[in-house]
Amino acid sequence: MAESDVLLTAKYGPNDQDKLPVNIRPYFKECLKSLKDEFQVIIFTASKQKYADTILDHLDPTKELIEHRVYRDNCITTKDKFYVKDLRIFEDQWDLKDIILIDNAAHSFALQINNGIPMLPFFEDKADVEMIHLAHFLKTLSNLDDVRPVLRDVFWLERLYHPTI
Repeated sequence: MAESDVLLTAKYGPNDQDKLPVNIRPYFKECLKSLKDEFQVIIFTASKQKYADTILDHLDPTKELIEHRVYRDNCITTKDKFYVKDLRIFEDQWDLKDIILIDNAAHSFALQINNGIPMLPFFEDKADVEMIHLAHFLKTLSNLDDVRPVLRDVFWLERLYHPTI
């Protein structure tokens, strides 16, 4: 395994901390900067808050790219210990027709499958260009009245749960 891009320290308490080797996906910041005027970026992670904040504070130290952060305690835990992100927590602020959840774990958006964009996992490939493709695709969605029909037709994620569709 290659050396990580950065080694961060997550502090959980006075005598409790972890060293976090982090690889940053190429074009991450450029993607967020290019989408900033058209989208509200919310990080909804299944990670614990202190861990996630350590990484997010490094990626966006001025908090100008990521508008909101939502953590594991807002996920639903299945009996098999999978964390599912229920987008209904945002219904008081945004309509589900306007929400897109991007994740490398399809089970994360199981409750609102047609709001999901599956993302390939990232480990250390410095030639990875998934963020460039993602930014381009998201821009095509920016003026739609409802993103769900397009996401349904492009990704066919309902077939994960209903193979006969």
